Order: sequence, then C-alpha cells, then structure tokens
Amino acid sequence: MQGIHKQKTGFRFGLHRLKVLSEVGRIVYLSRTYRVVFVETETGKRYLAIRLYNEKGKFIKQFLVEPEIASQVGRLLAGNSLR
Repeated sequence: MQGIHKQKTGFRFGLHRLKVLSEVGRIVYLSRTYRVVFVETETGKRYLAIRLYNEKGKFIKQFLVEPEIASQVGRLLAGNSLR
C-alpha cells in the first residue's frame, strides 16, 4: 500500500501533516463533533476541511475541499441541484 505508513497508534495516510489555520464552526450530534476548519499543507496549498471527532474528542477522519468550490459542495450535501 503505497503512501500509507504504520505507526504505533494506527495508520497515517500520506506523507505530510496539515496545519490548522482557523476554525469556521462546529456541530455536535449524537456525542460526535463535526468541525469545519481551514487547513494548509506543507507545500502551502489551502483547503476547507470537515473533520469528525468521536465522543471522547479523538480525531476520526476528514474531508478536504478546495475553498473555491465549498459552496457548491455545500449545495450537494444539502441535496440541491447544481444545474
């Protein structure tokens, strides 16, 4: 599996960590927290991320999207047509 590295606590996907620039907001649902944050890669590329944390506050997974299309992705998630 190329690009996946085994660590003591599990798997880390990719070679580079993301730096959190700011938090846009958060929602708590069924003891889980969804946070929307702006992140930056080590190469300077910026993304908007939706991050999921479990009830203990442990980071589970994230979805990255380019900020330029965030409103379009939001409409997709809301179930509206993009036509």
